[in-house]
This record gives sequence, C-alpha cells and structure tokens, in this order.
Amino acid sequence: IESFATVHQMVSTIRGTLGAPNNSNQHKNAMDALIACFPGGSMTGAPKVRTTELLHGLEQGRNRGPYSGCLGYISVDGSMDMNIVIRTAVVTPSTATNG
Repeated sequence: IESFATVHQMVSTIRGTLGAPNNSNQHKNAMDALIACFPGGSMTGAPKVRTTELLHGLEQGRNRGPYSGCLGYISVDGSMDMNIVIRTAVVTPSTATNG
C-alpha cells in the first residue's frame, strides 16, 4: 500500500517469464500476456468478459472513451512494463475530456 495525501493505493509488481509452449505448441509472448489481463477485474468488479458484454449491450455500443486500459512499453527483446490506467484525460488544444 502506498499512501498519498488523499488516497491509499494498492500497488502490485508482477514479474514472470513467458515462453512455455501452449497446447498448440506455440510460445507465448508479451502481447499474449497483455491480452489475457484485460479488461482488469478490479475495474469492473465482476467477471471480466461477461461484464463487458453486459455493459456493451446496456450502452448500445456507445464509445466510453479512455476509461481504463494500460500504458507502458514492450521492448524489442519482449520485455514490457505496463500499468492499468484509470480515469484518464484527453487534452487537445481546444478540448479536454475525461473517461
């Protein structure tokens, strides 16, 4: 837990090595790991895939904008460093919107 002036934030660091073959004898890579992690269960508070299906139906396909996702990098050697983005803002010279 990291404490700040107005909030206590849980912070997790996860490290691992990818590359073990899956059932089709293909090696996993950084993108496979990233795809398996989203949407984050902590964002929806419920089972991930079904929750996003329900939201999509209720919102009638309306674009939510950048509410959650990840920000980081994947290096040419396959290493990556990512975080979950929450409540982002998009700022252009003429507008500012939040997700």
